[in-house]
Amino acid sequence: MRDQSGQASLEYVVIVAIISVLLTGSAALTRDSGIASIVVAQFVRAICVVSGGDCDRDRMPCVVQANASSTTASLVIAVIKLSGGRTLIRERRSDGTELVTLVENGGGGVELTAGARLSLGAAQFGAALVGSVTGSLVRGRAWVVPDSASAERLVAQIVLQATPMTGLGRRPPTPPSAKRVAAPPPDITFGERGLDSVISGRLSAAGVSFDAEDLVGERFDHRSGQRTLTIRRRNELQGDISPLPASGVEGSLRHTELYTLSFDRDGKMIDLGVFDARRFLAGAKLPRPVAALIESSSHRPLRRGLLVEVEQHLDLNGAENRSAAVGFIDSLHRQQIGFGPAVSVSQRLRDRIESSGVTLTRSYELSEEKSGLGGRVGAAVGVGLEVGRSTESASLRDAQVRGIDGNWRRRDDCLAAR
Repeated sequence: MRDQSGQASLEYVVIVAIISVLLTGSAALTRDSGIASIVVAQFVRAICVVSGGDCDRDRMPCVVQANASSTTASLVIAVIKLSGGRTLIRERRSDGTELVTLVENGGGGVELTAGARLSLGAAQFGAALVGSVTGSLVRGRAWVVPDSASAERLVAQIVLQATPMTGLGRRPPTPPSAKRVAAPPPDITFGERGLDSVISGRLSAAGVSFDAEDLVGERFDHRSGQRTLTIRRRNELQGDISPLPASGVEGSLRHTELYTLSFDRDGKMIDLGVFDARRFLAGAKLPRPVAALIESSSHRPLRRGLLVEVEQHLDLNGAENRSAAVGFIDSLHRQQIGFGPAVSVSQRLRDRIESSGVTLTRSYELSEEKSGLGGRVGAAVGVGLEVGRSTESASLRDAQVRGIDGNWRRRDDCLAAR
């Protein structure tokens, strides 16, 4: 009886050789016809499938519409700061499915306050300098549902389970079945821990704040058994100028980095991910009744912006890719928080991602509404209480991908689903 493993190896070599010959010939014959890129892409995908790689990353569905509702609260007594919040996110994807995510976070640390400030809706008063460092714990659950109607029912079930003080936003109409059925077990669970530091200052009509956060965590997909280590870094700068109470302009810049290392259910490394997002928001500050009147008449939000995402993946099935990613993988295994780069990405790895990885770029139009109240007062030792609520919407504007064949193309399937 023949050795089956030897036969499989021989068949693999033959298949790769045939595909390589066809690839070379087809590319030469169709170089000027515009068909070459399609033919090349299919042959490269065939080679990927034969080698057991991650061959569908460039075909994954895009998020075409997202809506997030958040509430936050913080309490300061002397120099002790306690904070917490909850965010409910709905993401509609290009294949018609929706991802519903519930994120809960809490933390504690120290805060120093010099001066006094008061906020009521869009109006802010006073002069104060505030600095804080807190430890953060984040946990979340996510569900993949087949359509919008299923997402509506799930959101209603989640809101019903929340206590009245969670403030997940205005409660949507509740289907009768949601009163009797609890939310199903999540498809994905995740947790993160880390540090958050904030420095903010206000002097009468102007204010500015800088927020930096570093989180390490783990995500588990219960459907596939895939486990993912994560390191996230976020920096955000916000500012406003209000020459009149509750009237002025405000804006924010946010940069988020996310690094991931994924394992299959058997513990084999399968994917390395690098994610970069830049978010810009700006708009007018007006008293809430005036803002609501303008938004209803113009059908345009007062706070608008742009989100640009660049997502890169490197298939770790091959030895050469794993070799290029050794230092990066070690950083993710150690999951350290500190100053300097969140993860060391070598030039060799960058070159490897550029030559052999998949790159997805997306841009979204943003709108945001915020409200809140609270205040701080102190001279180093202080006291304060603040609560806030925000809703944010994102709509896909453009999506492109560079696939495993190295060619860029527009994601027409994603843009058609908007």
